[in-house]
Amino acid sequence: MLAATVAHASDNLPYYNSPEFTPHWLGSKSPTFEDFHRIPSFSLMDQDGKEVTEKTF
Repeated sequence: MLAATVAHASDNLPYYNSPEFTPHWLGSKSPTFEDFHRIPSFSLMDQDGKEVTEKTF
């Protein structure tokens, strides 16, 4: 069995912006980096009554 993996140098997750589902990585020096969507801080209660925040993940 032959397996191949393509690794990207970044630790960031890719984003997808086309129907072909081709991954793209946005570098912190990219001109569009500041305009990219970010999820703000949040706080929820899970089904066990424990607080879940963005830091949980």
